[in-house]
Amino acid sequence: MPADADRAWLALSGRSRVDLLHALISREAATAAELMDATGQTKPTLHSALRVLRELGYVTVEGIADRSVGGPVRYTADVVRLKADFERLAEHLFMGRQ
Repeated sequence: MPADADRAWLALSGRSRVDLLHALISREAATAAELMDATGQTKPTLHSALRVLRELGYVTVEGIADRSVGGPVRYTADVVRLKADFERLAEHLFMGRQ
């Protein structure tokens, strides 16, 4: 499987990651608390899913430097990369079939 298709598969291989991606795609950015409310996930589940999606390059973090002064940490989805990789996964699955 091509690497970009494999990334997409890994992102989809867990319900918590799918729910989290849905929540992130539907907003520009969100805090962990907002994402827990949107998905119903516990803090450990949410942070585990965020870690995997960050490692895959689908989620970015803003505001880490501000944590020491109480600023919010916000997460965003890289929608362009998600679309490209999911299209590649679909191409791989359907092998050019219409």
